Amino acid sequence: MHIYDTSANRTEAETGLKRLCSWMMQSRLEPMKALARQLRRHWDDMFVFN
Repeated sequence: MHIYDTSANRTEAETGLKRLCSWMMQSRLEPMKALARQLRRHWDDMFVFN
């Protein structure tokens, strides 16, 4: 939510989320990896900027 709230546009939000997902995939915690995979599957549906 912080990434979404602090981003001025979709490009900034995507950059922040890509960094987060990358970090999560390097984690040894499978639930973190599972969440990163789920975020990537639903990528286009997550951001709505007017």
